[in-house]
Amino acid sequence: MQMYHKALVAAGLLSCSLTVFGHAGYKPKDINDNYDGRRYAEGSTAYLSITVPHGCKGANGERYTTNHVGVVLPSMVALPAEQAITKDRNGNQYGANAIMGIKVAIDNNWAVVRGLRGDVSEFYSHGIRTNDIYAIHWLGGELPDNMYAELKFRATLPTLTGCVTKMRVYTPAIQYCGERQMVWNAEATAEFPEESISSGYTPYFDVMRNVDNNPLDDSCIEEIELEVTPPADQIDWYLSPREIY
Repeated sequence: MQMYHKALVAAGLLSCSLTVFGHAGYKPKDINDNYDGRRYAEGSTAYLSITVPHGCKGANGERYTTNHVGVVLPSMVALPAEQAITKDRNGNQYGANAIMGIKVAIDNNWAVVRGLRGDVSEFYSHGIRTNDIYAIHWLGGELPDNMYAELKFRATLPTLTGCVTKMRVYTPAIQYCGERQMVWNAEATAEFPEESISSGYTPYFDVMRNVDNNPLDDSCIEEIELEVTPPADQIDWYLSPREIY
């Protein structure tokens, strides 16, 4: 199973701003706890909402109605045991991926809501699993530019291990407005060149370690923060409409 992630040592090295309200992104939680905003507790089930704030933009600033939204998730990214695990109710440890056990909410605003599945590294969620959703597409909708949508799904998050205190999970997304498209991904790929992407920004949320209940290993000299994103070839394949219809 292909792994694609990088460790960032110490805080302050993550460059994406939370003040990107013009972009597709994750809705901040409206509760005040230790994991408010776009932060979620390790080992928890997260209920996530992608917000689509406006339609596609034309060359002269025109806005167009959105009729298709897609997101690709790094569920295919396996994490080593020294970074993350899953557990059963007896505390037995299993492998972990960056995001797991994905279920999409029913949404009658779209003609079709489709989860595209594939094989993944083994993880535990009500049993041992080796298959998961790679991408979600909401198709056949009509989202005018003067309205917004929340596209909802839930996922299981891993328990962080070793010296890892935080994991930032990136989920590239795309909006289709007829033949027009907007790609929310920080870096160009073979399918989506520089002029088609929102350079420097990808929708994301954070997984946070509870160091009181899950203390760092005694050997840790520095805290580690991970960034995880789907591989570029997976972004190209699963954000393209070629396999959707």
